[in-house]
Parts: sequence; structure tokens; C-alpha cells
Amino acid sequence: MFAFGSIGKFFRLIKSQDDLNEIKDLYDMLVNLLEGGSISAKFAFVKQVSEDKIKSKKMLEMLTHLIRSMLLAKTGYSSHLGELPELLSDFSASHLLSLLERIESAKRDLAHNVNTKLLLENLFLETT
Repeated sequence: MFAFGSIGKFFRLIKSQDDLNEIKDLYDMLVNLLEGGSISAKFAFVKQVSEDKIKSKKMLEMLTHLIRSMLLAKTGYSSHLGELPELLSDFSASHLLSLLERIESAKRDLAHNVNTKLLLENLFLETT
């Protein structure tokens, strides 16, 4: 799940427990924030992540995967999110699609050196 279908990432994660733990922690934080994290908690997370562009990119990749999984579960396909029904009920399919579009836009903007913190703050405001 954390390799996002990439064999290279899979082997890197197997070899490096630190990288795997970082990805797991990022996933857990994102789930907690989506489940109802306060705006101040979201902004504190953004402040931490935005200090490192590589970590910001990893977070956006993980968020994309998570939102896609939620959208698949919403439309009836099986998902590893079966254990998180409260997370699924908080978002409509149209809201999830809108978030995916915003995430893709944020990825493009990040590549053009837009202010990372401001970009991620605006993105997380849309998750409330």
C-alpha cells in the first residue's frame, strides 16, 4: 500500500525501516486529520511538513492515495479503508473528486515554487 504500486519504492521501504515508519506516521496523521482534526492541528501539521519540499511531495502523494481509496470505497469497490467507515461517511463522492483535483493542482503549483505552507494550508482548509 505504501509503495503506491512502485516496485522501486517497495524495495526501498523494505530496506529502510526508517522510511517505512515515516510513511506509516504520515498516513496515520493524515487519517487523523481527515477524521476531524481541528484547523489548528491541520495548520500545525502543514507547518511541520512544509519545511521540507520532499516531505511535502510525499504527503501529497499519500493524500492522493488515501482520497482515491476513499472514492473507490464510496463507489462500492473494496478498499483497505473498511475499518474506517466514519471517515468515509464524512465526505461525499463529489467532495472527494474536488479534493483530488485540488491535490493535483497543488502538486503542479509546488513544482513551480509556490509558497508551500500557504498552498498546503489552503488545501487542508478544503478538508473541513
